[in-house]
Amino acid sequence: MAEGQHTNNQRPKYTKHSNHDDFLMPFGFPADNFSSSLTYEPSESDVFVSTYPKCGTTWTQHIVYTILNHGTPLQADQRMNEVFPHLEEVGCESIDQDAPSNEMTPMSSDARYIYVTRNPKDCVVSFYFHTKGFINCYDYGGGTLEEYFELFLDGKVDFGDYFVNLKSWLRHR
Repeated sequence: MAEGQHTNNQRPKYTKHSNHDDFLMPFGFPADNFSSSLTYEPSESDVFVSTYPKCGTTWTQHIVYTILNHGTPLQADQRMNEVFPHLEEVGCESIDQDAPSNEMTPMSSDARYIYVTRNPKDCVVSFYFHTKGFINCYDYGGGTLEEYFELFLDGKVDFGDYFVNLKSWLRHR
């Protein structure tokens, strides 16, 4: 067996995510904030940028921020996660970024929603390298892309099943 490969009994752990009501969230997202986010009531000034992870969230946030600020980009002393935070990470005090799925995103005819998708092959590769790169957040250091691909297809990664997420938003286009 090649170095870094594992048998099914020795698969790398992927346990550093949190399970909030049977929904897998990144490790460190507080359960109370996740629960709070589900009760958020959107207003007409809210713009939700909703994506499955690694599908263009940050890129889209920068575009939306620049449009809403009349062409002025984010300043050097500003951080995107402060002006456009994850609702499920910080709770009701903010507006959403990576909404898990339409069923979990607070909906209102007054708010505006932008859903961004990406080819799932590109998404899984990007998510794999993201996961491997955050060794303090994930226990996946020895995992291979092939093993991660299986976890991705089984919906056993943060934010669950890519295809369930996509399907939940398609009916709203």
